Amino acid sequence: LTDIYIAKKAGLIGKDTNVVIGNSVRDGVIEWVNATDDSPAELPSGTELKSSSSLALTGEIWQHLLSSNPSAAKILAPHTKIFGRCTPNDKVSIVTSFVEQGETTLFCGDGGNDCGALKAAHVGIALSDAEASFVAPF
Repeated sequence: LTDIYIAKKAGLIGKDTNVVIGNSVRDGVIEWVNATDDSPAELPSGTELKSSSSLALTGEIWQHLLSSNPSAAKILAPHTKIFGRCTPNDKVSIVTSFVEQGETTLFCGDGGNDCGALKAAHVGIALSDAEASFVAPF
């Protein structure tokens, strides 16, 4: 939920946007919940995702989508404004998915576990206490 709060404060998600979280996988089915109160939710329709709703996915949910329904993963990816609780491989997979769809990507990371995603993105910004580095392949 911290990610959603920050995304709203930063303007990445509208303050009134309904955020639905891919919370867990049970018996091969994704359980969706409302970000506001953790109540069960349905996956928003395409129209809702374009206008009033957004998705938040964990790395586990992203990997489940990729393995069980890759076409759905590609459809849902542009509507997913928050990816959280991701392993280094999840991060690379997410960035690579956007690159493969023709999107220009930027990844900002703060640790060694972000190296793969920083390299996979068109632009990588590595942050640390000591310095900030900007990397872009030309």
